[in-house]
Amino acid sequence: MTLSGKRFLVTGAAQGMGRSIAVEAARQGAECVVVADLRAANETADAVRAAGARVHVITADLARSEEHTSELQSRLHLVCRLLLE
Repeated sequence: MTLSGKRFLVTGAAQGMGRSIAVEAARQGAECVVVADLRAANETADAVRAAGARVHVITADLARSEEHTSELQSRLHLVCRLLLE
């Protein structure tokens, strides 16, 4: 199966299943947007790039209730607009 030309938005990309999904999608040709805290997002982005795919990073800790929802929504909206152009 190939995911060439597809785009994935992966939240929880810091570790485990989220990171695995992003890397596997990249191996199969998908472009990825990963959402995770800064350190983990960069590590996952490096793994996605190593798999040969283009990656966009949104840094956010979705587990923290004090994360600014409107700021996160703005970042997601911007990335989604860029991907759809």
